[in-house]
Amino acid sequence: KSPDWPDWLRLLLTRPLALASAGGASVPAEPLQELRSRPDPMIGLWAAFALAISPKPDEAASRMLEDAAATPGPAQELAKLLQEARSAPEAEQAALLDRATVWLRTHHPDAARIWKGWEIREGKLVRSQES
Repeated sequence: KSPDWPDWLRLLLTRPLALASAGGASVPAEPLQELRSRPDPMIGLWAAFALAISPKPDEAASRMLEDAAATPGPAQELAKLLQEARSAPEAEQAALLDRATVWLRTHHPDAARIWKGWEIREGKLVRSQES
């Protein structure tokens, strides 16, 4: 509920909450519900994923992911990746969430701007060759 926070920051902070939920952490539902209703649909998708995969799965969040995955638009591919991760066996979730993270970093305008000039190489954050 931090009114002055920019959406790019909310986006980049919502993803770790979703990853924590996938890892079995209990993330409070109220802040995720708030994030789910943000104007940026990608923030909402990460929050919906966290709610859908929580120990007490939220059916509305699951439906949000399903609907977004079936609806053409700029967030559809992310929704499909998150939907697939939600349904995947635990052993496959991390790889799917990594793919969703890479997708986010290259397709969301604000995230792409933040990641410009950086890449992950051999598990380390390094300056990219093009910078």
